[in-house]
Amino acid sequence: MIALEVASAGAFCKPCVIRASAPSPIACDLRDCYLLHVINHWLCTGPRARALAGLLAVLWSSGAAGATAASSPVGPLAVAEVVAGNQLRLADGRAVRLAGIRIPTGDAEDAPALAGQAHAELRALLSGRQVRLALAEAPYDRYRRLVAQVERGDGLWLQGALLERGLAQVQTRPGEAARAERMLAIEHAARAARRGLWADAAFAAREASAALGDAGRFRIVRGRVLRVAPTERFVYLNFGADWRRDFTVRIAKDVARRLAGSGVEVASLAGQRIEIRGFVLEAGGPLIELSHLEQMQVLP
Repeated sequence: MIALEVASAGAFCKPCVIRASAPSPIACDLRDCYLLHVINHWLCTGPRARALAGLLAVLWSSGAAGATAASSPVGPLAVAEVVAGNQLRLADGRAVRLAGIRIPTGDAEDAPALAGQAHAELRALLSGRQVRLALAEAPYDRYRRLVAQVERGDGLWLQGALLERGLAQVQTRPGEAARAERMLAIEHAARAARRGLWADAAFAAREASAALGDAGRFRIVRGRVLRVAPTERFVYLNFGADWRRDFTVRIAKDVARRLAGSGVEVASLAGQRIEIRGFVLEAGGPLIELSHLEQMQVLP
């Protein structure tokens, strides 16, 4: 019998601790109940269990290999084409996305023009040049593009160059948050100087009270956390008196534990001003999901 277990000790929800034909329980968070229950009943006996163990071993070894490959720079590599302001194609056919940044798309009326400027700038920076890649912790995205910090052969850091010119925004993700502090510092200087996209008020950081109507758009939102509200699955940071209407940040419990492991206790954010970036969701009121530490900055 293979015991599938997620959630820390003492965190199991009683309705979700079940037993299969063997005595080992499967414990899960409500989010995962259905999938794990199916796995438990379908896979956890006899040859199915052995097959599953073999599959997990293959996945584990390939993941370890990927982590090793991501630990050292790759290159120099020839560039065949600059596909967009944050994407390029290598001469060997592999696609690369610049980690940790985004180029404006549908965020404002002049976003297409700004995206065109970023594309032209990256093409100029890479004309006749080779690159070196420092692969992200998660070296591929869902489109199978390589994800990396990219430097020109002479050492010019392309993410830094685009951010400095105000042609990109910082957008880290889990597994691609390397150099976040440096990127945010460069972006902050460009914002202060109103260079490039930062001259457009549509991209400016906005107060939490002004986040209504931003659903579906990438935004930088700042404000004071009025209340930290834990629930069974999430912790909510409420920025207004009415969570059903005002701006909220949602943090999954496993993410909250990772934040605590990095020295940030979510409960301590009550009363503090923070800045968070991400795509705004509509969940009664506007909401941003916090998935990793670098997505949020505590303000003075």
